Amino acid sequence: MFPRLIEDLVKEFGYFPGIGPKTAQKFVSFLLKKTPEELARLSQKIKDLNQIKACSLCGNFAEKEVCYICEDPKRDHSLICLVANPLDLEIIEKIGEYKGVYEILGGLIDTTHGIKPEHLNINRFFNRLHDKKNRIREVIFALSPNLEGETTILYLLDLIKQDKNISKDVKLSRLAKGLSSGMELEYADSLTLSEAFKERKSL
Repeated sequence: MFPRLIEDLVKEFGYFPGIGPKTAQKFVSFLLKKTPEELARLSQKIKDLNQIKACSLCGNFAEKEVCYICEDPKRDHSLICLVANPLDLEIIEKIGEYKGVYEILGGLIDTTHGIKPEHLNINRFFNRLHDKKNRIREVIFALSPNLEGETTILYLLDLIKQDKNISKDVKLSRLAKGLSSGMELEYADSLTLSEAFKERKSL
């Protein structure tokens, strides 16, 4: 049995996605080897995360009201790439080819885990589509090609087609089928993802 302080920290690490008890113990063991100065620096970095907020326009991680992508005038603001979370956004950004902006849903519809449409940022997305100033010309659905991603795409397409306030001139597309079925976007390599963007299909 470890001392209570160690057990408590192991338990906290155990809440992280994909982290089991053994890995959590290794994390704590690693930290115990650090100097007080190194631990203080890490502690401050964690505290600084309180300064991070959601971009008011797209939902991306931001230090200000608007993220660095949305405030960039060189970006094509008529082109929206719809992603599930900021991690998927970063994966696409690393390719260095996409020059539009993003909309972050905040997840995918997954009824088995209690994630329903009302839990996603669908209203903000539709507000952008309704805003005549935006003049959106294309929405790219860059969601993982798994059951949750497909369910979310179908749900949103149905809403868009029923919405008379959304221009019929807005092109709707999705990434090409180069991505393996069931794969999460974060595990796609850069070349595959780049080709999936270039060969995207109209919906």
